[in-house]
Amino acid sequence: MDEMNLAPVEQYFAEFLSIIETRQVKEDIIQTDYILSKASFENDDLYNTLLIQLELNEDQRFSDGISIPPNLVVVGTVNMDETTHSFSRKVLDRAMTIEMNQVDLTIGLKKSENDWQYPKDIEDFISIDDVVGTFTSGAEVYDKFDEGAEVIEFLNKINIALDDTPFKIAYRVRDEFLIYCYYSKIKNTNYGWLKESLDDLVSMKILSRIEGDEAKTNEVITKLQNILKDNYDRSNNKLIEMGNRLKKSGYTSYWT
Repeated sequence: MDEMNLAPVEQYFAEFLSIIETRQVKEDIIQTDYILSKASFENDDLYNTLLIQLELNEDQRFSDGISIPPNLVVVGTVNMDETTHSFSRKVLDRAMTIEMNQVDLTIGLKKSENDWQYPKDIEDFISIDDVVGTFTSGAEVYDKFDEGAEVIEFLNKINIALDDTPFKIAYRVRDEFLIYCYYSKIKNTNYGWLKESLDDLVSMKILSRIEGDEAKTNEVITKLQNILKDNYDRSNNKLIEMGNRLKKSGYTSYWT
């Protein structure tokens, strides 16, 4: 999806944001509640006609409703400026924020570099296992890797720094930290994989929630810098940027 925040995401994406919270593993498949149930139609014929139009009528999984399939991943772009809407923490809690602000003006000046065609066989470039997981809660992975307790200890330190602020994290973010770090251990063999993973997640899931004036953010930024000063380069650089913005304008946020 492109330009997702030209309108408030919380409004037009509300149903999806709610239904995605019902994800759980049933019969070894990640399932959600129905985003469109058969019972909500005036009669069965209308629903059956819809299934035929969507070419879903041969699959018994959709006999009573259409849920969000496990292999559906929503990726979207946003621009953060005066013409767009910012995100609430409700949205940020359910998303991974990937910031792309680096610009190289020498790229794309050759015609050979401007091939925007999608590959015919995407699986030749990326496996579905690299995108779609098999877990929906931290409890499912906590005992599967030795570093689970270390992740929780780290998050407790972060939450102490965020105490008495609206930026504290809760169970949803905790679960995503555990799941992300579990898969990182499987796919990484380098010595510093855990700090790299925690660094990524702090930037994507925690710093993106922080915004406000000096009274609201100055102490938080300082406390987080003390926790993240050693080998958390990505998060540290973002905190320095946010701190500088606060000094210049008296207000700061994650967004450049």
